[in-house]
Amino acid sequence: MKSVAPTAVRTVHSRDIAQAWNSPLVTRALTIVAALYFACVWLDAAHSTVPRRLLPSFITYFTEAAALFPNAAQATIDYRVEGWECASRRWREIDPRVDFPIDADNKENRFYRALHFFRQNRTVMQALEAYLLDRHNARAREGREAVGRIGGIRTLSLRLPIPAPGATVLGFSREPVARFPETQRHNWYWTRQSRRAENCGYPAPPSEPEALRERARGAAHTEAAKAPSQDSEHTEPTFESVNALQPGEEP
Repeated sequence: MKSVAPTAVRTVHSRDIAQAWNSPLVTRALTIVAALYFACVWLDAAHSTVPRRLLPSFITYFTEAAALFPNAAQATIDYRVEGWECASRRWREIDPRVDFPIDADNKENRFYRALHFFRQNRTVMQALEAYLLDRHNARAREGREAVGRIGGIRTLSLRLPIPAPGATVLGFSREPVARFPETQRHNWYWTRQSRRAENCGYPAPPSEPEALRERARGAAHTEAAKAPSQDSEHTEPTFESVNALQPGEEP
């Protein structure tokens, strides 16, 4: 029987063993941070406002990763803008894509993004209004616009129903706003009648008493409170438009 030579015992030194790059204290701290992060993700999915109230926005941005699209969309949203033509004294659709050329033909266009995220924000809407008035009227003075000089804008959204499963789906085409029924339109922001008159050089319209204006605002808030809210990205939440109509005023 062949004998086997005994295996030599090798001494293992500390330099031969892979060392952790951090201390046990750091490992525990990272474990706590990871647990808090997943807790914030879970709370956001449960529609809790705790993370947004306790943490800065640049941190909560990275926790909004769950339950982003919990419901099927019932309609697609397309944002448009109309200008108040001074000569005809009526709303006429204008094309904002010429003033927002980056990604002009898709929903990453800056005009679309501004309306999607900030249609409630009066400051942003007034900045958009000033920008469009300046750009459009400069082209109108040079005769490069089908719509003449405008004194204000009106932003709106179109709710376009999604075809039923199995139905024919047509490719996207940009149809004029006038072709859509009123039930598919929703006005979000419009230049007030008095400012449109000032910009166009009309006589100023008679002002309404403050009590009537407050009553109109209260009625708008009541109607907004009765309407159901929606959470889907493709479905607009219901709330009062940026401007509250004064009695007898048209948007």
